[in-house]
Amino acid sequence: SPTVLTLFDISSTSPSLSWQIGNHHQDPCHTIDTHSQILLAAMDQIYHSPSVLDSSFSSTSSLAQLHNTKGLIPYVPGTSFQTQ
Repeated sequence: SPTVLTLFDISSTSPSLSWQIGNHHQDPCHTIDTHSQILLAAMDQIYHSPSVLDSSFSSTSSLAQLHNTKGLIPYVPGTSFQTQ
């Protein structure tokens, strides 16, 4: 029905009253997602730094250090999501 369809029309310039009342939900993980993006940006800065020219450079060690100093959750040994 048109009433139901308006619940999903987030591009509308004049949202229906039902949308305004209780059908708008903000992502509860928004701030965690933002923090993750900031960590990835910091990792990108490491990748573009002179330290990568050192033969002992390890992206996994850099990731672990970043997570252990700036992350919300400590690094888990054995993981390397940055290589995906």
